[in-house]
Amino acid sequence: MAFRRRAPKEPAPPELTPLTIAESQWRGQQLEAARRLVERYVGTSEMPPSLASLDATVVAWFADEAADRSDVNDLVNAVGVAFGHHLVKAVPGLTWVMATDDAGTELAVHRDAGNVLVHPCNLVAKRIVEGETGFLDPAFTQLTDRIRQLPT
Repeated sequence: MAFRRRAPKEPAPPELTPLTIAESQWRGQQLEAARRLVERYVGTSEMPPSLASLDATVVAWFADEAADRSDVNDLVNAVGVAFGHHLVKAVPGLTWVMATDDAGTELAVHRDAGNVLVHPCNLVAKRIVEGETGFLDPAFTQLTDRIRQLPT
């Protein structure tokens, strides 16, 4: 009897849905939380926080050994949403969506043209888990350059 190898199954594309009112409000709360984190760790208060101030906040958060240091999940969500905010403002056609796939549902930014889908909070989480700092500005430049090369 001969056995045939099956080709790996392609994952289904994520289901994309517009944000609900509650999800949009949460996104706004996270942007405000990013401003407060920047104010706490860097001493400036700007809305939206700049990529440089967000990067400095991540550096300061890693150095913070205080018992009341901000929770890592709060940091990831706030910085991720602020990063996504900058992407949406910089790249025409990017909009906020909820993306659902086999791994779950997550806030993302999407553009039909070029089939662009970026998960900003996940991008931030992966780098913070690895102990990276100074990644927001380079990631922003790399992503926006790549997206701008895609058909519109």
